[in-house]
Amino acid sequence: MQKHQDRKGTDVATSGEVDSSTEKQQFIRETREFWEKRTGQSITDEDAREIIANVTGFFKVIAKWDSRAKEKKHGW
Repeated sequence: MQKHQDRKGTDVATSGEVDSSTEKQQFIRETREFWEKRTGQSITDEDAREIIANVTGFFKVIAKWDSRAKEKKHGW
């Protein structure tokens, strides 16, 4: 048995490599829990997937803007 920590820092025992689909489901569950606590509303798995996609897209746009700003600053 191998151990790793989940996003909350809890030790989790696994047999070999962690299944990426299991990690995805755990991330969706954690996203649901996070937003349910903060909004007081029930969040579905699909809602959680959409939230994840939106936040990911937001940070991709921010990274692109940052890259363009650095290019302009340095004249690349």
